[in-house]
Amino acid sequence: MSSIKKINVVGAGPGGLTAAMLLAKRGFKVTLFEKEESVGGRNAAIIKNGYKFDVGPTFLMM
Repeated sequence: MSSIKKINVVGAGPGGLTAAMLLAKRGFKVTLFEKEESVGGRNAAIIKNGYKFDVGPTFLMM
């Protein structure tokens, strides 16, 4: 029996990425699942016609 503990993290937003990183650092074998094509969740951005748009609430903090 393997002593390596496996864990799945669903969602590659800020919380999921942080959880996956900390768990991996502690020796877990982490599998990260994300439904979108890229990671970042609400911190992601879209580039359209040469312009970059924040997807999440970033504009509220400006």
